[in-house]
Amino acid sequence: MHMLFRFSMLLLLAFVLAGAAPQYPFPQNKQYAYGQIFNPDLKKTETAIQQKFADWRKKWVTENVEIDGVKTAYIKMSDSKILRISSRDIAFGMLLSVYMADASNDAQALFNQFMNFYRCFALENKEPKTCKSQNFKIMAGEVSENDSSLVRFMGVSNPIADMDAALALLLADKQWGSEGAEKYATYAETLLQDIYNNDVDASEKTHIKAYSDNDPAFSPSYSAFANFKIFAESRAALKDAWNTLANNTAAELFACQDSSTGLVPLWCDYSTHKPVKVMDDYSYEEGPGFIYDALLVPWRMATAYYWYGDENAKKVNDKLTKWLSSASYGHASYIKTYYKLDGSNSIYGKKDVAEASGVGLAFSSTDKYDPYLETVYESLMNLNTKTARTETERILELLLLTGNMPDLTHMENTKNIVTASVMRQPQMPKGTQDSTLKVSGFGNWVTKSNGFNKITIFPDSTKKPLFADNGKAFVKAEMRAESSVGKDCSGADCYVFSGLALYLDDKYQDLSDVDTIRMTLKTQGVIEVSALCYGKNEDGLGIPCWKGGPINPSENFTTLSFWIDNHEIEKETMGKVKGFAFEPMMTPGGYASIEIQDIKFLNKDGKLAKVYDELKIDTTASEIKTVTVKPVPSNSLKAKVHVAGHFVSVSNVPNASRVQLFDLQGKVVLERVVNANEAIEIPRAGSYLLRVDGRFYPVRINR
Repeated sequence: MHMLFRFSMLLLLAFVLAGAAPQYPFPQNKQYAYGQIFNPDLKKTETAIQQKFADWRKKWVTENVEIDGVKTAYIKMSDSKILRISSRDIAFGMLLSVYMADASNDAQALFNQFMNFYRCFALENKEPKTCKSQNFKIMAGEVSENDSSLVRFMGVSNPIADMDAALALLLADKQWGSEGAEKYATYAETLLQDIYNNDVDASEKTHIKAYSDNDPAFSPSYSAFANFKIFAESRAALKDAWNTLANNTAAELFACQDSSTGLVPLWCDYSTHKPVKVMDDYSYEEGPGFIYDALLVPWRMATAYYWYGDENAKKVNDKLTKWLSSASYGHASYIKTYYKLDGSNSIYGKKDVAEASGVGLAFSSTDKYDPYLETVYESLMNLNTKTARTETERILELLLLTGNMPDLTHMENTKNIVTASVMRQPQMPKGTQDSTLKVSGFGNWVTKSNGFNKITIFPDSTKKPLFADNGKAFVKAEMRAESSVGKDCSGADCYVFSGLALYLDDKYQDLSDVDTIRMTLKTQGVIEVSALCYGKNEDGLGIPCWKGGPINPSENFTTLSFWIDNHEIEKETMGKVKGFAFEPMMTPGGYASIEIQDIKFLNKDGKLAKVYDELKIDTTASEIKTVTVKPVPSNSLKAKVHVAGHFVSVSNVPNASRVQLFDLQGKVVLERVVNANEAIEIPRAGSYLLRVDGRFYPVRINR
């Protein structure tokens, strides 16, 4: 009996030393109390996230760094030789460790090392020499390397990091308990009091400061409503204080949110509620706007809504979704990393796979499921990030979206995922397939599945994608493209077509007189239309020489006009056109469909181009019913348009002239009243129509 007792004690001691077993191991796979999640394959998602966590830990995390006899871990901000460590990244590492904990990955040890680093570099510590005795206080905003030793770099705190660290401690208490060597609940209590003392404005206690010793502006990214809720419950003495902070923060957030787009800036002036610059080390190449930490606001709103049904969070995200779907062509991989609050962006906000796709979590609170969440999942699953911070953020967003970031303090409000989310799959389009049909006089339509994206497409290439439906002829196709991440190919030499295409004829046709392509169609996914022209390495269809997309998805048939600027294209290129391609261009892959009801090739007078006579195309069954508004030749206009870089000015017009800028799909890009010679900034390169007091002018912006 004595030996058995000793053996049991040894087992208990080994268990304590190894750490407590997680109460809610990954994957949690929970349906939250509110909102729409997306997880189409629980096992595939679990395996993918575990691999992402392992890769992230190996590439970006430095563990077992001993400071004052205490083991710590930190996250490198980038591959740069200059070592800078952010309290915000440490707090995110703590959160990630809590949710990724399972029986085999020693995530608790990683959490403890992050926690120790946070404590070692408490703001009140001049040097990290008191880690063992240090109370849990707010951390210095940044730490850097000096003579091979780590020192405090930024002598102020980052309040959102402090709030996320406090949240992580409270969640760790629920994950592993506080009965062992680490008293997570006690640490959280101490940290929360220090946050209230230093990160909240001292005079009225109404808002979270920008920094512990400076309060120049409001940061919408500090709108951590879920954190406030848990803090209020955990600290009864400060319950009213946290609720007050939550309400005041919501009021500031609403005031800073653009009424049209729903976008919020990185920093917002307390008085004017307009975007402002705050820190010199932030690179505002394009001016203050929706960038950096502001990109996380939809994730924070989604968390508050998923966990508590927070109506303020829903209000913020719902306003954003109305603009976001159109701005990103219905696919999260097209969300830019920078926008001005009016929704315009520039080359600085170029598309980068999954860089900002988590913004699509705004759709989590929609009243009914929106397929946009499917594109968020696909984008996040195909991470292609370049920094530790972006990688950490995207994994946290993926955890939240898939039901693997529940509120551990209220697990009774969650349910196990019973039915996986439905991933849209292509199928044979509705109608009767008939290869003898013609649409707008054209019958040589094909589908093709090859190239650098593997595509499943219906109908396949054995039959033409022509269908009779309710007495009318349509071109129809549905497809799903697999991810092209990591497949490096560009230019004519490696172009291989996949998708839907129209052959004009067996030989190349002269389309140099075509000024506008007008189509009536509806699409899902991101479809780009392009002219396939003469090229040395053609695959039978030619290579793209003009692009007119992407096309915004639509539930109903929409008539779009694509303007071809022949002045920007070599005449010999458009003079040898084989056909037109309609291709799915979702970089991480995904579902797409297209239905074409009518297509016309028009000259500058709005009449049918000469290719119709050349090919003897009968258009009697689909007459032109509308006329596309065309720009009037500039030499007959009173106004003069001047282009300089990405600015346009108009002379010979009275002051207070009304100006509208249209893209080639007829969408208004900007609208304002200007004075003579006033410069107008065009958001991005491309061809546009500038309307000045009712007259149209073609404008081409090169960057």
